[in-house]
Amino acid sequence: MISLRGTSASAGCALASAMKIDIVEEFSENLMITFDEKVEEEEKLKAAIDELDKKLDKKINFLNSNGRSDEAKYLIVQKYILNNKILEEWAYEFIEYEYSAVSAIARATKKQVEFIKTLDNGNTEKRIPDIIEVGKRLMYLLSGLNYPDISHIEEDVILVAEDIPTTMMRSVDHNHVKGIVLSKGSTKSHTTLISVDMEIPAIIGCDGINKMIKNGDQIFVDGTKGTVDIGLTEADIFECLKKISIYEKEKADIKEFANMPTITRDGKTIHLFGNVIDINTSARYRTVGAEGIGLFRTDFLYTEYEELPTEDFQFDIYKLIAERNKKTSVVIRTMDTGDDKSHTNLNLTHERNPFLGYRAIRIALGNPSILLTQTKAILRASAYGNIKILYPLISNITDIKGALKILEKAKDELRAEQIPFDENIKVGIVIEVPSAAIMIDSLLKYVDFIAISVNSLTQYILAVDRLNPIVAHRFNSLEPALLKTIKYINDAAKKANKFCYIYGEIAANQKNVYIFIGLGITSFSVNPTHVLPIRKFINSIDFESAKEDAEKALKCESLKEVYELLKSKSI
Repeated sequence: MISLRGTSASAGCALASAMKIDIVEEFSENLMITFDEKVEEEEKLKAAIDELDKKLDKKINFLNSNGRSDEAKYLIVQKYILNNKILEEWAYEFIEYEYSAVSAIARATKKQVEFIKTLDNGNTEKRIPDIIEVGKRLMYLLSGLNYPDISHIEEDVILVAEDIPTTMMRSVDHNHVKGIVLSKGSTKSHTTLISVDMEIPAIIGCDGINKMIKNGDQIFVDGTKGTVDIGLTEADIFECLKKISIYEKEKADIKEFANMPTITRDGKTIHLFGNVIDINTSARYRTVGAEGIGLFRTDFLYTEYEELPTEDFQFDIYKLIAERNKKTSVVIRTMDTGDDKSHTNLNLTHERNPFLGYRAIRIALGNPSILLTQTKAILRASAYGNIKILYPLISNITDIKGALKILEKAKDELRAEQIPFDENIKVGIVIEVPSAAIMIDSLLKYVDFIAISVNSLTQYILAVDRLNPIVAHRFNSLEPALLKTIKYINDAAKKANKFCYIYGEIAANQKNVYIFIGLGITSFSVNPTHVLPIRKFINSIDFESAKEDAEKALKCESLKEVYELLKSKSI
C-alpha cells in the first residue's frame, strides 16, 4: 500500500473504484474543412445532436425516478436549449463557411452567449452556463470523446481529476460518488464547497495521483486526514472497511443532536449558524438546527457565469433566500473574489500571491459600479427578510468608509426610484488581516457587527500559505499569536457592545472551538455538515473550564505548549 498526502477539503472516508476524469478546457474554433466535406460535417452535427438529445432524456428520467428532480431541472433546460434550434442553425451557418462541426459548435456557442449579453435580461442571462454546457457536450461527442458525466453512474466510484468544473458538480450522483481526489483545486472553490455540503470526502492538492492509478483501481480516501491509499491488498481493504464502519456509526449517532440546543454542561449558551455556498444549498442549515445563515457567499455570482451579474439577477437570488429564511437572519458577504477565483470581465492580471493583492473589497472599491450594483440588489432584498451586509478584506478606515459611501449612494438611488428596503440594515466587516485587528477599536465605530475569518487571519498573521505543502504544517490557529489576537478583537467588540462571531471551517475543529469559547467567543458559523458534531462537543464541555484553559493558553509561548495543555485535558 502507498499512502499519498494532499489537503483535506471535506471530511469522511470512502473506499471505491477510481474514476479518472479528463477535462478538455477548450475546443478549437479554427478547424477548417474543404467544400466537399461540408455534407459529411453537417451529418456529423445532426447525429451528435440526436445522440445528445437521447442522452439527456435518459439522464432526466434517471434523475426524476431517483427523487432528484431538482437536479433534473438543469438538464431539462439544456434539452430545451438543444431543441430550440438556435445553436444548431448557427452551427450549420459556420459549416457553410467551411468550419468543422466542432469549430462550428464552438463558434455558435460563443455567438449565442454574446447575443444574450446584448439583451440585458437577468432571467435570460441565467441560461448562459447551460448554453456553454450544451456546446461542450456536443463538442465532446463530435470529437469522439466521452463527456465526463458524473450525474448517472452505475457503481460506487471515487472521482480523480486535476479539477472538476462547478457546472459538472451540480449534477454529481451523490449516491455513487463516494469521494473526490483532485491534483489541484482549492478549499475555497465552489466545487470543494459543494463536496462539503454533500458530505462527500474530498482531498485537494494530491499531486501525481493521476499518473499513479488507472480507472478501476481500488483506492481509499480519508478526507479527515487528507490521505489517499492506493495499491491496496486484501488486508488493507479489510482495515479500510473497519474505518468506514466506525465513521458511519459516528455519523448516525450524531443525528440525535439536530433538535437540541447548544449549551455547555454548566449552562453557557453557544450560537451556531450555517455557511451557505449558493441558493441551492440555502436550506441545509435548518435540517441541523442552526440558528440562521452566518455567511451567504456570493462569489459564485462572479466566478460561475460568463457575464458580471446584473442588479435584477442578484436581487432575484437574494430575495429568494430572504423569503425562505424570514424567521432568521441572513448575512450576505459581498464579492470576495480575486486572481485565485477570478471573473473574465474583471480583467484581473495574474498575481504571484493573489491573497496579498487586488481582491475582494479592493476590486469592489476600484470598480464602484460593481459594488453599487450588488449593494442595491441586497438592499432591495432586505425588504423581504432580515438581511445583513458583510464586507470582506477590510484593512483600514478608508476601506470601510468607501464601502459605506457606496451603501449610502445605493440607498439614495433606491429612494429616488421609490423602491422599498430596510433603512436600518445592519452592516458588518470581516476581520481577517492584522491591520484590521490592530485598528479594531476604530473600525467598530463604523459597523454593527464583526465576523472573524480565522482561516484568513491565521494565514496573514503567520505568513503561511496553507495550500503550499512545504509550509502547510506551520498553519495552525492555536498559535499563541492567533489566540491573543482573537481575544483582543472579541474584547474590543464586547466593550463596544457589538456582535462578534467566528466563521470558517477552522471553527469545526474541537480543539479550536474549546479554546475560542474559553476566549469568550459564543457564536460560530460553519458549514451545516459540521453543526451537529460541534454541537455534540460543546454540549460535553464546561464553559468555566474552557475559560480557565484559554487563560493558560494565552500564557503559552509555543504551539507545542498549547497542545500539551489540551492533551492534559483530553481534548
